[in-house]
Amino acid sequence: MRHRGVSLRNRHLLVRAEGADHVERGVVARVDADWRVQPATESTFEVDTIVLDYGEVPAMQLMRVAEMLRQLATLRSLTNQRRDWLAA
Repeated sequence: MRHRGVSLRNRHLLVRAEGADHVERGVVARVDADWRVQPATESTFEVDTIVLDYGEVPAMQLMRVAEMLRQLATLRSLTNQRRDWLAA
């Protein structure tokens, strides 16, 4: 998954997801051996999808579906723009 640009963080937990209508940012923090969040270790990432995994084998199908949904949203946006251009 790393070769596709997916950020994998061991010994980190998602502490919050941020965004207005949908997820826009994920905030993670480092944890100790007892899974307690360590102070001053938060990192924020710009995201459109969050996948939580605790030791499972990752499935690429979820990434493919997310990419297809992103492409579909882009096509819908372009279709709406084309309609606007033709109506003008």
